[in-house]
Formats: sequence, structure tokens, C-alpha cells
Amino acid sequence: MNINHQQRSFFLSKKTHDYEFRKNNLLLLKRAIKLHEKELFEALRSDLNKSEEESFITEVGLVYAEIDYHLENLRKWMKPQKVKTNLLNMPGRSEIHFEPYGVTLILGAWNYPVNLTLVPLVGAMSAGNTAVVKPSELAQEVSKVIAKIINNHFPQDYLHVIEGGAEVSSALLEERWDYVFYTGGERVGKIVAQACAKHLTPYTLELGGKSPCIVMDDVDLKLAVKRILWGKFLNNGQTCIAPDYLLAPNKIKEALLEELKKQIQSSYHSQIKVINENHFNRLKGLIESPYYEHPVEGERRLGPVIMDIKNLDHKVMQEEIFGPLIPVVGFDDLNEAIKLIETKSRPLALYLFSKNEAVQRKIKALSFGGGVINDVVMHISNPHLPFGGVGHSGIGAYHGKWSFETFSHKKSLMIKPLWFDPFIKYPPYTEFKMKLLRFLIK
Repeated sequence: MNINHQQRSFFLSKKTHDYEFRKNNLLLLKRAIKLHEKELFEALRSDLNKSEEESFITEVGLVYAEIDYHLENLRKWMKPQKVKTNLLNMPGRSEIHFEPYGVTLILGAWNYPVNLTLVPLVGAMSAGNTAVVKPSELAQEVSKVIAKIINNHFPQDYLHVIEGGAEVSSALLEERWDYVFYTGGERVGKIVAQACAKHLTPYTLELGGKSPCIVMDDVDLKLAVKRILWGKFLNNGQTCIAPDYLLAPNKIKEALLEELKKQIQSSYHSQIKVINENHFNRLKGLIESPYYEHPVEGERRLGPVIMDIKNLDHKVMQEEIFGPLIPVVGFDDLNEAIKLIETKSRPLALYLFSKNEAVQRKIKALSFGGGVINDVVMHISNPHLPFGGVGHSGIGAYHGKWSFETFSHKKSLMIKPLWFDPFIKYPPYTEFKMKLLRFLIK
């Protein structure tokens, strides 16, 4: 019996439906992570050269926070949600029940290999599912530790990690799952969607895209640049919601370029590794005539690069960068910037720096996964906000309650009494019955 069948058999025992089971296993997950926390930090340093501080802030700490938030709210989320019953169905009552899908598959990403693998797992567990987890093979040391955390502390018919490369992912996608959660790039996202379509399996795709950041001339440039660079250089730009390119009025473009250069020189240099040689060479190939390039030394190290973009056909504007390159595009009128954003696929994130409420309203009206006004990235840290893309940047959302709901089937239920049986719903439909039905239905 393969792991999929083992987990399906366990799920059908309905043990995962129980609140205490879910609570105790979430607590166990937190204890297991704490037990292997140092190993995770060492693995993150090995794979991505992340410091222990950044590893905690952007990876492990966010998993702890997600577990705590679910533990605090799980009992409430599991209760059937009472909703109104329309006049036609009175007397009666209506409810929505949150039912676990069953056997789930979680495909993790390499750029935040702990966070983007274990946070979805928290949602799957919280909602009462079993899960097979496939960490990214590109962050191979982290993958080993995640396998140890799960496989040494949980029975495999409930949770299990399977390691390996693309061939393992392909084999897993041939199986029938009740839900699939994938984080990564658009190209593989399409493969996942096609595989799910074969079995009519519901899925979430957390993808990416070119997330714009507009800097208007009514803000403090020094503060705006400080916030932009912090978000851009998290993980050396290898962040799906990092500001991908900057848009600014031409009248402040030169000042913006100089402020970026000044703050990079004083505060930033590359410590994070580019994940592998292919990605490193791809990023190097995007750099042409840089406005400023910060030199660094070391294996697969790429320092911050500022690029003054005068031609929108430049190759750096054609794909998601996923690295420490900052293209800056000028415009004379805000509508030019809006048109540029709308000609590209809808982004995972969008950022605006402006105090002008009319400008804010215009940008809020654009379609994007999520965003921030007068800061970057921070929307991901609020568990009360769903996180996800739209169109090519993703399908579905998670974090906090939305993780619980993502991994739950929303089952509709109506309860009717037997003592009342309305005669008007049965034929023959007389003129009087039809008048009454028309009144009740509207």
C-alpha cells in the first residue's frame, strides 16, 4: 500500500476530525520544530547563507506565529457557521460546516523553504486533513531537516515527507489527491494545474510575477527608499512579493536613483547566496548598462544592482527578477504607470508611496493579489489578511483563518422540521400557488 492509500485509510477513520486530535498535533509540530530549530538555522545558512536572525524573522518565527494563531482560534473556526434561511424555506435553519478535504499534497518552495512548506501544512492539519509534504530539492539541507521534523515525530499515515527532485514531484502528481497546495513559479504551476485537472482535484497555486512599486513626488524619498530596500533585499531579492521594479515621475527619477545608490552603499551588501548556478547566471544575464552595481565576493553572490530603464522592452522588464536587481522606470503622468502595470499579468503584490488620497484610490482600483500603501511586504505579516495571487500570480489564498478555509470543504446544510409540509411546493400549480411562490421566491 503506498503512502497515499495509507493516509486515505487513516483519514476515513475520522480521527483527524476531532478538535483534540488537531490541537495536540499542532502543539506537537511546534515542539518538534523547536527541538530541531538549530538544525533548521544551520540548514538555512548552508542552502541560502541566511543569518540566524533573518531565519527566525522570515522563516521559523512565522511558522510559530501561524501555529499559535490556529490554536487560539481553531475551536471557533470548527463550529458550524449559522446563516440566514430565506422565507421560502421557513421554518428551517441553515448552516455551513467546514469539512476536511482528506488526503492533501503540499509542494514547498526553495526561497523560504521552512515558511512556505510548513505554514501551508499548519492549515492542512488545522482543517483536519492528512498531508504528504514534498519540500523543494533546491534547498536540500532544509529538506532533510523538515523530513526529520515530520517523519520522526508523526505516523506516516497522518503526515509524511517525501524528498527528491522533479521526478518525485511528477510521480506524486500522478496520484489522486483530495487537495494540492503548490508554491513556486508559473511554469510549474501550470503543470500542477494540469495534473489536478485529470482527477478534478481542487488546488491552490501561490505563484509570483512582476510586483510594481510606485513612488510619487509627495513623499519623503529617504524614508520611501529605506522601506523599499528593506523589502527588496530580504533574502537577496528572492522573495515572491519583493518590489520587482520601481515607477517614479521623471521629475524625481534622478533623485530616486541617487538615494537608492546612497543607501545601498551605506547599508546593504549581499550575504545571501543565489540558490544555484542556473539562477545566478540568469540574473547576471539580465544586467545591462547598470546605473550602479554593488561589488561583492563569494560563491553565487550577487550584490545590489540599480538599473535606469529607458526602454520598456529591456529583458529585465519581461520576467520576474527574483534577485537583487532594481529597475527604475520613469513616467510623466500617473496614467502611463497604470497603463504599464495593466499591460502585464496581474501581480502578486503592488506597492504605492503617496500621501495623495486621489492617487491612492486610483491604485487601489487596480487588480493585484495584495499590497501596501507607504510600505512594502508587510501585508504578509498580518494573519487577519488573506495572502494569495490573482490570475497568473496565483489561485487561492491562505494564512490564518484563510489557511483553515482553504483546506476545508464548505458543506451547506439545511435542517427542516417534519411537522410542517408546505402544500404550495407540490403540483398541481394553481394560479393561487404560483402567486404565493412568486412572492416567496423573490
